[in-house]
Amino acid sequence: MSSARKLRYAIIGVAGVGKHHLRFAHRHPNVEIVALVDPDGGAIESAIKDIGLDPTGVYCYQSHADMLTDVQKGRVDAVSICTPHAFLYKIAAACLREGLHTFIEKPFAMRLSEADVLLDLAKANGATIAVAYQHRTFSTPRRFKSMIDSGVLGNVTRALWTWFEFRPLSYYSRNAWRASWQGAGGGLSMNQISHELDLMRWFFGEPQEVSALLSNQFRRCELEDIASISIRFCNGVIVTLQAGINQPHAYCVKQIIGERGAVFIEQSGRSATNPSDNIDYHLYPPLKVSMDTLEDEHAQPEITVATNQQRRAAGLPAKYSWLKRVIANIPGLRRLFHFLRKRHSAELPKTSGHGKLMDDFISSIINQHTPLVSGEDARETLQLINAVIMSAIEKRTISLPLDPAQYDIVFDSLRQGSCLIEPETSNDV
Repeated sequence: MSSARKLRYAIIGVAGVGKHHLRFAHRHPNVEIVALVDPDGGAIESAIKDIGLDPTGVYCYQSHADMLTDVQKGRVDAVSICTPHAFLYKIAAACLREGLHTFIEKPFAMRLSEADVLLDLAKANGATIAVAYQHRTFSTPRRFKSMIDSGVLGNVTRALWTWFEFRPLSYYSRNAWRASWQGAGGGLSMNQISHELDLMRWFFGEPQEVSALLSNQFRRCELEDIASISIRFCNGVIVTLQAGINQPHAYCVKQIIGERGAVFIEQSGRSATNPSDNIDYHLYPPLKVSMDTLEDEHAQPEITVATNQQRRAAGLPAKYSWLKRVIANIPGLRRLFHFLRKRHSAELPKTSGHGKLMDDFISSIINQHTPLVSGEDARETLQLINAVIMSAIEKRTISLPLDPAQYDIVFDSLRQGSCLIEPETSNDV
């Protein structure tokens, strides 16, 4: 692509999350939206109107195959693929064969063997792959990552991470693909907490072994709706992740514990930009020293709450008093409170979420650098997701790396209905 012209861009799947891709691509100064793809013509018309595109300058297609016939004429350089999970692999493979740079919604593919094919196609055709694990760009995860990498916590030893929300039956009935192994590739682990599993890898490196329990408590579909996952990472960090979609904005806890300090949120929102997330930071003497020197058999190392100076040095915002936090929730003052917190926060990207990843994807093409979440990186997260499902189905601890062929056998059984997540029998809901 010549640097003198704009990147010619197509969005495949313009409803749902595709609207975000379209909005951020449209606002980028180096991008020209030239094609929209969706089997629903009404969705395309609505997208054109909402974004303010000139309909005479945009080609519209009902399928990616129709669009790709025009690639030979040089109409498209890069695409976003924002379809249900079952279509991600097929469409991405077709685009990569044509050498199109490809921004794919999570989870990238449904199984590891598919991800490997996509990576091979990208390499063979000189194409870039980026994947939409946008939680890495949000403020709370970035602060945790910075503290881990800076060493202020010492070597991290363990983490406790919980994620709970609620999904009614309409969540599945409105989009039927979410309700089956064939359509979604997994339930909670593949759809909702794929972001949390990606964050665990981003924080702690590559996992070594996985043990998981998955269950279907409310029987809204054939997939799991609750999970308890234990992960041992190659560096020795042990993570416990509990998650479910059966509790309304439930009480969630996030803890990361190191040899010199701990950071935690006692009541956390989503792993996104949460101005109300109250991040606590505690310090203590090196644990190994305390183990060797404390004489009383029940003695505890002294724990201190980090001062505002220590918080700022660690990249955290200053701690405000309970009174200021109460005032911040009074209508009309909330915006001022968030402004004051921002002034005392470590510098964070002006754009986060899909916008940040879109900007980076376009930059990676123009400037030829690795995307923030590359295909290779997302493959390792998919491997972890597949290992979680395989552990639960086979009722054993899974050692990594995972053999893609072994998971294919498990997944094919799931798609055929011969090896379903068993529903709980104690709750007749």
